[in-house]
Amino acid sequence: MSDQRRRRKWSSPEESQIDLEEKHVEEECLKLLALHQPVAGDLRRIIAALKINNDLERMADLAEEKSSERALALGQYPEIPIPDDLQQMTDGNYENGSQ
Repeated sequence: MSDQRRRRKWSSPEESQIDLEEKHVEEECLKLLALHQPVAGDLRRIIAALKINNDLERMADLAEEKSSERALALGQYPEIPIPDDLQQMTDGNYENGSQ
């Protein structure tokens, strides 16, 4: 399986929600442009909203890509065994009621 296909497999529900929100904001901005024909300050605000919206969606895509790459990279290393002393310490902690 290629790295790109593995990354797609890691796609989160949050990413789908972000994509939907991005499309919704873009549609609303385009509606405002088409129906109200804003000028000056209003036009600048709508254009800024479109640009910010695009940047936020791109940042979300990049963050997900990086986290997927990191998860795949971590999966390539063998599992590190927990030393017996450390396991005993944690077991004792749970028996005493501390968490």
